Amino acid sequence: MRIEDTLAERCFDSLLPEAKENNCLTHILTNTFSTYNDNYSRVKIGMVAPHFSINSPSGAALQLNDFRGSYLLIDFWASWCGPCRENNPKLKSFYDKYKKLGLKVLSISVDTDKTKWKDAIVEDKMEWTHGSDLLGVNSGTSFNYHVVAVPEYFLIAPDGTILVKSIGGDINIIEDKLNKVMKQ
Repeated sequence: MRIEDTLAERCFDSLLPEAKENNCLTHILTNTFSTYNDNYSRVKIGMVAPHFSINSPSGAALQLNDFRGSYLLIDFWASWCGPCRENNPKLKSFYDKYKKLGLKVLSISVDTDKTKWKDAIVEDKMEWTHGSDLLGVNSGTSFNYHVVAVPEYFLIAPDGTILVKSIGGDINIIEDKLNKVMKQ
């Protein structure tokens, strides 16, 4: 992960807690800073991944515990997100390569329109597990994972801890870590 020490971060950090409390800009700044610096994220590498309960396109319930015991790549995406859709063929190749080794992939859509979400899955030939709470990017599961942009990936260890986060569709970071932990 790239860490940036910027003047804005240093100024923000020097504010008293009372100045950050109930300040609408605090949320915007921490989201912006967390894109490059995990210290500003509520969901950090090494912590246990937040629990979620979402539905598959058919309406079946999905929970994080359903994947316990396996490496899990969570892919936050949306049908309306150009970079997400462009990255789906790369994600498919990644899935095809690692599913034999036991990797599970769960794409969690931040869509609010169920029809557009389901149509995109079919159009992009996304053959792995899918879920959504259809609450959009600023609430629900994506909010609990502090998703600030899509696509965003989280590699979860079999014990439920977060191994790697990657914003913007850079799957190479995920692959490097997966190769190390799976001894590829």
